[in-house]
Amino acid sequence: MAMDWKNIIAQIQELGGLTQPQIAAIVGCGQATVSDLANGKTREPRHSLGQALCALLERASAQATTSQALTPFDSSAIESIAKKEA
Repeated sequence: MAMDWKNIIAQIQELGGLTQPQIAAIVGCGQATVSDLANGKTREPRHSLGQALCALLERASAQATTSQALTPFDSSAIESIAKKEA
């Protein structure tokens, strides 16, 4: 079953208060890639990008429930979360 990347990116934006360029910078891709996923132009990102987006959503959700601002973090933090989920 395919992931709903449009919804995932929308949730990251809503919960984390992030723009598409900010999401792209955090997960290590171009803004056009995030835009293509958000608009349904691209249906499946590469595996590592999908993991990074899921990890970012998890972090945005956790921080939203604690009313903390989503702060920038490096890609090693995303990779660490993604590896724990795999």
